[in-house]
Amino acid sequence: MAKKRTVAQSHVMLVMLSTLATSQTPPVPTNPSSLLERARTKLMSDMSRQSRYTCVQNITRRFYDSRSKERENCANIIANGKDQLSNKRLVSSDRLQLDVAIADNHEIHSWPGASSFNEEEIREVVTNGGPFGSGDFAGFIVGIFGGSVEVKFIKSMAVNGRQVFEYAFVVPRDASTYAISYSGQSVTTAYSGSFLLDQGGDLIQLSVRTAELPDVSNACIASTKIGYQRIAVHGQDVLVPQETELRTVFRDGTQTFGTTSYSNCHEYTVRSLIRFDMADGAPAKTTSKSEKAVAPEKQITMLPPGLIFRCKIVTSLDSETQAGGVIQAVLSTPLVSERGEILAPLGAHIRGRLVRLAHYTSPHEHFEADVRLDTIEVNGNELQLYAVPAHADTGGRIADFTSTAPRNVGAFFFDRKHLSVRQWDSSWLITVPTPTRRTSGEQPREVSHEQQKISEKESAENFVLALHYAQEASDLQNATAGAAKLRDNPNLPLILSYRQRAIEAGRAVNLDHLNDLYPSLGERFSSQFLDSLILFVHSCNGQAKSESVAREELSRSILLAAEWANWYEPLHSVIDAAVQSGAFNSSPTHE
Repeated sequence: MAKKRTVAQSHVMLVMLSTLATSQTPPVPTNPSSLLERARTKLMSDMSRQSRYTCVQNITRRFYDSRSKERENCANIIANGKDQLSNKRLVSSDRLQLDVAIADNHEIHSWPGASSFNEEEIREVVTNGGPFGSGDFAGFIVGIFGGSVEVKFIKSMAVNGRQVFEYAFVVPRDASTYAISYSGQSVTTAYSGSFLLDQGGDLIQLSVRTAELPDVSNACIASTKIGYQRIAVHGQDVLVPQETELRTVFRDGTQTFGTTSYSNCHEYTVRSLIRFDMADGAPAKTTSKSEKAVAPEKQITMLPPGLIFRCKIVTSLDSETQAGGVIQAVLSTPLVSERGEILAPLGAHIRGRLVRLAHYTSPHEHFEADVRLDTIEVNGNELQLYAVPAHADTGGRIADFTSTAPRNVGAFFFDRKHLSVRQWDSSWLITVPTPTRRTSGEQPREVSHEQQKISEKESAENFVLALHYAQEASDLQNATAGAAKLRDNPNLPLILSYRQRAIEAGRAVNLDHLNDLYPSLGERFSSQFLDSLILFVHSCNGQAKSESVAREELSRSILLAAEWANWYEPLHSVIDAAVQSGAFNSSPTHE
């Protein structure tokens, strides 16, 4: 069965055909109906015997602004030419490299050179930064040529001195496998377009345009163009995309535009050591042994959350660097437990990933490098490392995402027109893996005593992390309290970042466990502490429907924060002791 064509968060992949290149094939009858049937037979045969191969994806994404931020009718946007890029201003761009594997008409992605494919992680991290989609290899082909889709011959024409044949098609929603994802939801859309065949029945170009997208997606349409070529992979003639383009037009007039080229396609086998069952960066024993930082009887398998460490990122970056590559770093100071034990010595090796490198031209020119730390060398072994930036570096150069973002990823900002960075220092706070939480109304499951202890431990740790992030935000806000308006506060992006992190950690807390640790703690934590943070972020990041609603939300946030402080502060010593007793580790330290 063909894999659904998916687009994440109204992010779509644009395809532009640079050249109409295809292998030479012998002439065939130019009857349009016969040619179409020949192409259909050929393509479905290609899909059924597709070899297992992998290609390198080089993606460039561009983001265009609009003079208007008001939602408009999609028909008006298109009719008035507001969907044309000539009317837009480029506000940011980035470049990304991934590996994509093809198996059984299914596309799965990995970081370049990774030992495993992890589609879920790639989509979580990459789609947060821009347009990303799948289906260019097989999804559209099977959807259009493998069913009873209406196809109509349009015309024959000469392109680059060769005769090609153009056809149009319409895929109704009930026959479509084209899925658009937004805000955690997914909807199948109808689509239409055209394709070009050469005289041998080879597909050389495919153009797709969605029907008008649902209003709640904030997007009007997504259009894709794919140029195809045939290459040899392990002695087999394989049809692969050569270059693609994807354009998304949003209801406020903004647009995203991405191009993807494919190269270095080759077969992979079991011997390639490519795995589908283990995330990249999982603990693996290293071949070289370093001096022991911890006594053998105190070997650790997981670093305790709450510790703050400094490291120097030594991987060079410049304006042409593509995201996706490995980041190398070393500890600037020993990693020390709260008991004074050296968990990792000065200079211990840290390995991570550059998940995004973006160039912004508005409101001022700067670069953003998004980094995720994966492993740290401890006693000759690599341990998984979960960490987020601990606080702003001098000058406010380091920050975290200001909206919902992948956990354990930090963003660094460089205020310059051309990027050339050899190394930089940063502080990080060790956290816990991505938390799981019980959805509203879900009935508790029976768990073992040991599982219950682990769940209580995670709740306590996330409670402590939420308080830590909220305190960092308050300290930043108090440090610049002289700003006339909150939105004029130069630290507002950092303040929002830490409050968003506090919300994320707080939502991973089991409120029943907090109530068990101290009466009504869970109830007040949710209705006062968390709700205050949520209202604050919503009022300051432009999500409120109007300025008056934003002011009302901010006032309510301040009131709830005061209610929490009035209740928690007199009891914090007792509550902190109770919470710490529910965790294997105590609360985070502050620098």
